[in-house]
Amino acid sequence: MRLITRGPGPHADVGVDGAIVTVGGQAYNTEERQAQSAVMIDLRQEGGQITEGGAGFQVATIEIPPIRTEEVDTGEVDEDGNPVIERRQIPLDPDLVTVTLWTIQK
Repeated sequence: MRLITRGPGPHADVGVDGAIVTVGGQAYNTEERQAQSAVMIDLRQEGGQITEGGAGFQVATIEIPPIRTEEVDTGEVDEDGNPVIERRQIPLDPDLVTVTLWTIQK
């Protein structure tokens, strides 16, 4: 995971365990949320609570890169004798996820 901090702090606590990113005590499975295009999860603070989206002060953004695929030879051939190729999803590399933290409002 790449971590970017904005502002002098304090910032929300952040942790990573594989594809799970935890910000302010809330866990987000980045592999489950990955899509065909990049996904941005905006976290905001309202009334002392950190929530996804909505109103309030910006606390963090989790940026998940788009799904990557690779072509794999299945070892089979079609009726014309050509190799059968299929596309497989490459597992998310957690090092490609970016978390940007902003100063928490007290």
